[in-house]
Amino acid sequence: MKYLHLLTGLRGLAALIVFIAHSADKGHIPKIFGWGFGQIGVMLFFILSGFLMSHLYIQKEANYSNIRRYALARIARVIPLFLAALIISYIISNYFYTGFAYNFQDPGQFLRALFFIHAPYVFWTIPVEIQFYFVFVIFWWLYQKHVNAWILGGFIVLTLLPSAIFYELYRKLPEVFSAYSYAFFIGVITALLYRHLKENRKLKKLADWAGLPFAILLFVNMPELRLELGLTFSENVYLRTWADPVSWVIIYGLFVSALFNSKSLSFLAWRPFVFIGEISYGIYLLHYPFLQHINFVPLGSAGNVLISLGLTITLAYLSFRFFEKPVALYIRNTRWFEKKIIARQQKQSNS
Repeated sequence: MKYLHLLTGLRGLAALIVFIAHSADKGHIPKIFGWGFGQIGVMLFFILSGFLMSHLYIQKEANYSNIRRYALARIARVIPLFLAALIISYIISNYFYTGFAYNFQDPGQFLRALFFIHAPYVFWTIPVEIQFYFVFVIFWWLYQKHVNAWILGGFIVLTLLPSAIFYELYRKLPEVFSAYSYAFFIGVITALLYRHLKENRKLKKLADWAGLPFAILLFVNMPELRLELGLTFSENVYLRTWADPVSWVIIYGLFVSALFNSKSLSFLAWRPFVFIGEISYGIYLLHYPFLQHINFVPLGSAGNVLISLGLTITLAYLSFRFFEKPVALYIRNTRWFEKKIIARQQKQSNS
């Protein structure tokens, strides 16, 4: 399906946006590319995640077998590299180099990340993603029970409530699923609507010409640039990105254009973008140490960025090819769930 290639390319673009933003944060490129621009990439990741979960599973019965497949697939895709990067970072920062980019000398911080409660650095999105996977199962079950749209809408609102209360009390938002749930559910609802709209010729024609303008606007609408021009309503990074309607219109327009296989976004289906999209998870988790520690090499700003990107892509590919894929295949083919059920049934029959 062509649009899946565009969505993979879009995920690659999101990973590059995060890389660009962190390059700016480290002073390698102008700061207008940082301080919030990386959040735009994460917003794209969350919408894509919500869409793909709904696209792949929502029409299937929410029974034990399907939920098991869903859980194994999500565990296999996300957790191995996260845990590997987390544990390696803990060992490096505690026993070899205390100045490592991912410093986990605080045991409490490490344990919160390990149990998907809250994590620092770029790791923060992974507990949020895992928390969404749990919540999505409930939404999936409700949908399969044919509850009406108002109840489903109420469920989505309830996921936002804890963060709304927390913000009212403390004027800050915790980096947990509740603060970002609407981004995932934008993707979920889009997947539900897409089934009915995918053959709409007017939408297809609109997407064909609108895709590229939205892609251009994504880079024109950088949060730091708007802040310098006085075009934001808040200096808070969360409010001027996640709560900014202009950013959401552009991001969602780009996402929907890619979903409808926009001809003007055909460059996202080019092999380099698809390749970056396929290894985007590794690029996202592994790029920051290169950007921070490459400063020790006198290459100049452009050299630092290019070397960091090259090393990141190389390591991400090696991780994907020789670690993530083999481990994911092993986890998805594991039979321990069935063995546990069979053993329980045998025990009951014997008794």
